Amino acid sequence: MIYSLYIFDRHCQCIFYTEWNRIRPGVGRGGADTSITSQSTAATASLAETNVPYVWPTLSHGTATGIDPATGLPHRASAPAPPAAPVDSRDAALSDESKLVYGVVISLKNMVSKLSATQGGNSDGFLSYRTNTYRLHYFETASGLKLVMMSDPLAASLRDVLKQIYVHIFVEYVVKNALLPYDPKLSLPISNDYFRAVLNNYVRGLSCYQS
Repeated sequence: MIYSLYIFDRHCQCIFYTEWNRIRPGVGRGGADTSITSQSTAATASLAETNVPYVWPTLSHGTATGIDPATGLPHRASAPAPPAAPVDSRDAALSDESKLVYGVVISLKNMVSKLSATQGGNSDGFLSYRTNTYRLHYFETASGLKLVMMSDPLAASLRDVLKQIYVHIFVEYVVKNALLPYDPKLSLPISNDYFRAVLNNYVRGLSCYQS
């Protein structure tokens, strides 16, 4: 089962995050745990996120900014907008979480590099690690882009999946997109809804998506 995907640029910034089968505990205003909800509420939330999973961070450039429910295609906004700041506790928590994930990945990568018999800091030395609740899968490109996918602990290696996401989805819909130019020198969130839609369809089509 696949839980989530992080993409970090070479400046250590999380430029894209989305989740699918992740269940996170909720905390109400009074501090009470609200992770247990009614079946109708859960069904409604699940139905609403069937085609448009939660994505963070977001940035509108005045082009594709959302999925039109009538056509299933991204629609266009009238004017560009600045990067969106965290508007609720979930966005703020993800900001902190992404930093923790990046820190863990870099620490493990450095440890594997130092303990490996191969000299020269081979970037392929660290592939994944597993705990009793999840497995973290890692893929790094030659340009320093880092893709991190979370799955259940019994999932097989998803390194090839991450490579496919980079080569056939990220490069095609982000790097080569003339309407939303991608500048690796800037740490801007990926706001391309075509990228998000193709990624979502690809991940949902994997045999390990909900297995």
